[in-house]
Amino acid sequence: MILGRLISAVVGPRWRLTKVSLRLALAHCRFRIGQRFGCDRLQAFKDIWDLTIRKEMVRQALDYKQTSAMSRLSAGTFEADKIPLGCWLGVYGLESAHGRAFRWTRPICRWQWQLAPGQEFELILDTGGLRSPPRNQLFAAFWNGQRVAETHIREEGDRLHLTVRGAKTIRENELMLVCMPFTPSRHGSPDTRILGLPIFAVVCHELAQRSPALPDEREGRFQSGTDLKAA
Repeated sequence: MILGRLISAVVGPRWRLTKVSLRLALAHCRFRIGQRFGCDRLQAFKDIWDLTIRKEMVRQALDYKQTSAMSRLSAGTFEADKIPLGCWLGVYGLESAHGRAFRWTRPICRWQWQLAPGQEFELILDTGGLRSPPRNQLFAAFWNGQRVAETHIREEGDRLHLTVRGAKTIRENELMLVCMPFTPSRHGSPDTRILGLPIFAVVCHELAQRSPALPDEREGRFQSGTDLKAA
């Protein structure tokens, strides 16, 4: 512990990311050699999942510190190339497919929203069909720190629809997606990135009726991959 603090003081906060990356690489090695040497591959797989999530959270925490403040989206329709980069964390650079611009997310990505307090909204994420069906690629969604119920997430073609409610007393809201990690390099591609969902556009519109089952305040906060297992 003392050595870790000393290294952090010398190298800086990036040491946390390096440390998690090394542990993740070790877990991948344990998984690959497990069948030959009798290691517990199931435990190695669980460690890979947990460390992948933790790595993304550390990366986003570092990215957030490097930005003065995140911008916020409001109700409306936004194509990927029109969404300010400061509005979302955990995304890669702009790409194009089918004549449209999009961004791949990382396994964990976050959007900031400025919405009317206490009102019910529908968020629509257009994935463009690059990773279908999109519902199978979404492990969990969190709105203001609370997990969005399965009944409030539905799939229509290439689009994910989430029903949420703006926080009661503040206009700031946050959507966090936790996606099933996808590494193209393991499927013959030279792309070594760890991907989440492709996002071509985001739509947010207010709903006329409210549902009493929706969470409406920032009561709980998502902390780590362990919380996903308990959810």
